[in-house]
Amino acid sequence: MSNQPRRIKVDYVAYYFRDLIGDFNRWPPDIRGAYWSLCNAIYDAGGYIPNNTTELASVAGFNEMDFVRVWNILRTKFIIKEGWITQKRCLIELQKAAKQIQVKHKAGLTAAKVRWQRNANASPSQCPSMPSESEQNQNRIEVISDSESKARELKLESVPKSSIAISLTAYEYLDKILEPQHPKDKSTIRNFCKWLSVQESWKAGLAKALEIAQIARAGIKDGSVNNRFSYFIGTMKKELGYKPNNGGKK
Repeated sequence: MSNQPRRIKVDYVAYYFRDLIGDFNRWPPDIRGAYWSLCNAIYDAGGYIPNNTTELASVAGFNEMDFVRVWNILRTKFIIKEGWITQKRCLIELQKAAKQIQVKHKAGLTAAKVRWQRNANASPSQCPSMPSESEQNQNRIEVISDSESKARELKLESVPKSSIAISLTAYEYLDKILEPQHPKDKSTIRNFCKWLSVQESWKAGLAKALEIAQIARAGIKDGSVNNRFSYFIGTMKKELGYKPNNGGKK
């Protein structure tokens, strides 16, 4: 098989149900099911599936002998090229979904940058000196206060007021979004959670961390972020004042 084509990985695509009315409704139920199953497999694979009769038959829910009959009906609806199968409409919807994600991602970053800069620049403009560390810390408290409503949505009031419970709760949320696999990445997230657990404004901080984690995850899929963990930690340093390897101190 030739080199794998470029995949477009997204979690959803638009579904235009009226577009299926026509040939689709005139097909027997088994042909409809095979067509729908193959299209879903193409979506899930990011645009292309191997041109392998055994695998195609399995995806469509047929044995190989029966699938030959089904494929003779459906093959004109698909594109076969260099050992791969795709479908024109599937590729269009995947590309549209990826573009929408990228647009939303960029808009979110722009809005966040404006919001944080507005708060971070709250010191008097006539003062020529840089803000002191205490002033910077105060600014961060004001910044993360914007996330208070999100923190309430997470129902964090029920979390016991102990650093261990807070750290475990934070890790549970971030683990589901960032999905660390490598021990180093797991350790990176644990260290951040330990630091966050001793911050006075940990609830708002966690809400902001989850927002940035979602952006990092989306960025991996649309190609705007190279490493979701580096992006996440780098953003936490800027926006929450996170300092790695400080023993969990404030």
